[in-house]
Amino acid sequence: VVLEKLQPCTKLRKLTIAYYGGTKFPTWLRESSFSHMVHLDLDNCQRCITLPPLGQLPSLKDLCIRSLYAVKSLGLEFFRDAVSEPFPALETLEFEDMREWKDWEFPLDVANAMFHRLCKLTITSCPKLAGKLPSYLPSLEKLKFQKAFPSLSNLRELYITRYHGRVLIRESNLPSSLKILEIKDCFELQCALDEEENVNDNIRNTGLLKELTIKSCPMLTCLSARGELPSIPHHFTLHNTGNSDIPGKVVSGLLFPFLKKVSLFANLRLLFISCFEKLEALPNCFHKLASLRCLFIAGYPNIISFPEEGLPPNLTSLELGGTNICKPVFKWGVHKLSSLEELTVCRYQDVESFPQEEIGMKLPSSLTQPMIENFPNLRYLYTGASDTSTLWPA
Repeated sequence: VVLEKLQPCTKLRKLTIAYYGGTKFPTWLRESSFSHMVHLDLDNCQRCITLPPLGQLPSLKDLCIRSLYAVKSLGLEFFRDAVSEPFPALETLEFEDMREWKDWEFPLDVANAMFHRLCKLTITSCPKLAGKLPSYLPSLEKLKFQKAFPSLSNLRELYITRYHGRVLIRESNLPSSLKILEIKDCFELQCALDEEENVNDNIRNTGLLKELTIKSCPMLTCLSARGELPSIPHHFTLHNTGNSDIPGKVVSGLLFPFLKKVSLFANLRLLFISCFEKLEALPNCFHKLASLRCLFIAGYPNIISFPEEGLPPNLTSLELGGTNICKPVFKWGVHKLSSLEELTVCRYQDVESFPQEEIGMKLPSSLTQPMIENFPNLRYLYTGASDTSTLWPA
């Protein structure tokens, strides 16, 4: 009753309604007189069953709708009274924790006129959503979503979380503008990129990706069904923190065959691989990744084989975690990395001094930012050049 009786100034630019206990939003929010409103946040109004006709707010740029548990459908009332162009200024739209939301209905007469300025769309923790999404979003650059998605010609960033299917998407359905793809917490996913047979290579759109990240997808056994990984110019992250029983042969089968095709990784600058407990060997082709500058490699307690040729020669930043990866790297000779500037070493269990001069270990003279952490048995640190080193108690 109190909220209904309020008479906010019509020049209001930002409004948040949180923990409202009614079943309907106040009638004054249904009026188009709030022509100056730019930001609207509806948060934890858990008994509201419908949304007001927000599409008629001409200046609204940011709309966040969160934890409206009673809303089951977004109907035409969401757009009502917007004669020709619903949400004419909207740039950011976020739906989060809409537990009962199942479908979204759009006015057919303005299907290609709404959301034409929308740059960022987020839909997370909406487990029952199964209906259609807006298919014409010409300005969309960033999409964060939990399920399958429409083809969006200008999309630059795509974040997929908690998708429940076994196969994610066909490569030809990815927009050619896509630069960043992150797949996270998809616990049933087995194949990331699928494709129909006889698809022309010219319509495969993954060749221009700059960053590909796959995290916590423990059932994943195949990155690309056609046996080829797209060319990735800059960053690649493969990280698993889910099922610790994922076989080492599966992990190596995901990435290492592709690393042998060095031409695909000619421009790769960052590689992050971690947390595969049963992996026993690293690929013999690491040293061929000449463009690689940053390497993070950790979480391999059962590594028993290290490539004879060692690590990529032009690294400027290296982070190692775990005794079984640290020991062979230092035995190979980290001082060979003549461009290395940053070195981080974690969880090295068996050493009392660092660097280990007893095995002839040296650090590169180019190093400017060494960092060590979690050395439980460390007693001494050596500083300075190897011929004039100083021993300090740790």
